[in-house]
Amino acid sequence: MSIVKAVAVAALFAATSSVALAQEGDAAKRQEIVGVINQHPELRVDPIRVQVIDQVIYVSGQVDNQTELDTLDSLLAVEKKTNQVKFDVEVETAS
Repeated sequence: MSIVKAVAVAALFAATSSVALAQEGDAAKRQEIVGVINQHPELRVDPIRVQVIDQVIYVSGQVDNQTELDTLDSLLAVEKKTNQVKFDVEVETAS
């Protein structure tokens, strides 16, 4: 194998490894946040979705009242200081 091919293979492996590590980190962060949310029974019944893509945290869904929204917001306060958080959770209104 030529040096050029060896370098190209090594670069491809490094890039693939970096993507895999980032995805593992995203999955771990998602599990961490879901675990924190699940410690609050009032939030477990609501349709709250958590995704982490490229270290950006996306939280969306609905909660039953303003108190639950405030609880969720305070749970994410630490994440908001250290990570980019896209927060799109609304209080469900009665129809």
